[in-house]
Amino acid sequence: MPTRVFFAAVSAAILAVAAGCGPGKVNKTASFALGTDKPAVGYEANKQSAEQTLKIEVEADNSVNVFVVTGMTLDDAVNTLEVDLKAKAVASKLDAKKESFTASIPAGQKPVVVITLGKAIKASGSVKITN
Repeated sequence: MPTRVFFAAVSAAILAVAAGCGPGKVNKTASFALGTDKPAVGYEANKQSAEQTLKIEVEADNSVNVFVVTGMTLDDAVNTLEVDLKAKAVASKLDAKKESFTASIPAGQKPVVVITLGKAIKASGSVKITN
């Protein structure tokens, strides 16, 4: 009897993961170009059923500021002032040219990564978001 219960529990766990009930993989790469006409860009990842740690890698030709926020839509985050993004961020890097950092995202929260101009008037580069 205990063997059947164990087998049933393992089978249920495997089916739940196969059905997409477990945490999913995040692997986004994007290019960006910022300037006076477009001072911020944002990228969102799917919320997960369990706490996740995101790794953000950014590389730019001029300094940029990178913020990871939760509880905001993509549009709201991109249109939020930097001072407010800094206050709401779960993680951030300021004046980044080639940086890598992590952010802990609580279960059920949709993370948004926002990149804004640093000290320069324009910047271009790429961002990679993984978990």
